[in-house]
Amino acid sequence: MINDDRIHHSSPCAIPWPGTSSRDEYSDQFVCLRYRYDHERPRQYKTIELVVEESDWNPDALPVSDSISEDFVSVEAKIEEIDVRTKVKQAGGRWDPQSKLWRLTPSSAEQLGLSDRIRQ
Repeated sequence: MINDDRIHHSSPCAIPWPGTSSRDEYSDQFVCLRYRYDHERPRQYKTIELVVEESDWNPDALPVSDSISEDFVSVEAKIEEIDVRTKVKQAGGRWDPQSKLWRLTPSSAEQLGLSDRIRQ
């Protein structure tokens, strides 16, 4: 098993050159080829990215939580509070790295019992 902590990733989505079988083997599912290097062992791994599912997508239907909005509140959940963070994520909460707070709707914060954690 590859331990990602030890692996140096090559630049993303290297284009395979002629003679690389990955593109031929996976044809329409193939997205890209990457080389990963384990400097401790030393080992080189060739990995591929494949499309495993395709569906329609409407960019207008994205959650508004990607932008700062009055319809969302900022809620504090400490890193060690895994159960709280999991519930916030399941309720559609998004991490805001700038404020280091979770963003979710006021009703979700109330339903989760997090009203006392709302920060400005």
